[in-house]
Amino acid sequence: MQPAPCSQITGTSATDAANTLSKIAHGIDDTTVTTFATTALGSGIPILIVPAMHISMYYNPIIQKNIENCKKTGIKFITPIIKKNKARMVEIEEITSNVIRETGKNDFTEKNVLIIGGPTSEPIDEARIITNKSSGKTAINLSKTAFFRGANVELWYGRGLEHVPDYIEKTSFASIKEIIKLLETTNFKRYDIIILCAAISDYIPKKQSGKISSGKDKLIIEAKSAPKIISTLRQKAPKAKIIGFKAEEKKESLKKKSLELLNKNKLDFVIGNTIKAFSSDENEIWIFDKKGKSVHKKGNKEKLADYILDSVK
Repeated sequence: MQPAPCSQITGTSATDAANTLSKIAHGIDDTTVTTFATTALGSGIPILIVPAMHISMYYNPIIQKNIENCKKTGIKFITPIIKKNKARMVEIEEITSNVIRETGKNDFTEKNVLIIGGPTSEPIDEARIITNKSSGKTAINLSKTAFFRGANVELWYGRGLEHVPDYIEKTSFASIKEIIKLLETTNFKRYDIIILCAAISDYIPKKQSGKISSGKDKLIIEAKSAPKIISTLRQKAPKAKIIGFKAEEKKESLKKKSLELLNKNKLDFVIGNTIKAFSSDENEIWIFDKKGKSVHKKGNKEKLADYILDSVK
């Protein structure tokens, strides 16, 4: 009987989990599960263990030593959720995502990828903001796809409402000011690839104190030009591959604007798309490289994330 491409080892109880894990660590083969583990290890097939048990059992020094021994043989673990007196199994989404990662292309293994996405919001007064219709779906799909393909992924996510999986390391921001603070405090030398697909405001309004009273016939908001984040990224990460995004209302101007952005900031690629894609699950993109060549793709954002990473690779 051939073992599965990726074996998920779990027990039917806390005792079974600790017992099975310890047997695997010592090469004991006397159950269906341990037989799968033994044959998978001997065949070089990935094993993923998802432990769950009472916390006192999980932190038992012998169990922890057995976990380390398993890791030394190449077995990978998903760390349980520690809550009250239990080491609880993580959500199914995280388990399946790690299985996809272990059995997938692995063409981004050991690559450190930073993705910046979602909308910014700039305060007008203490109660109101100016923002945009971006959802951040593209950034989240890029993060998930890069994770599936083996990358170490960090996501800086703006004021979006989309679900970000727990297995993606996320840092939240709201305004351009908060992005700038992240730029100032981050060591960019560790990143191999940086993708900036955030819908960052081009203008920052002059914030008024308190709350602007309602009932006015006309309201004029003064704004100044916002700093360009993409140029700062290139300065701070001169060796990284940097991919920018350019959104335009009309397709006719997309190539010109995209290439201007690419050449001005010495980017590796620019992904052009229209503003129709904001908040949608579908998109139409043009991937421009340094030579001005482009690839045109259309479809859902999950599939397009794969195309974009193919180009980056």
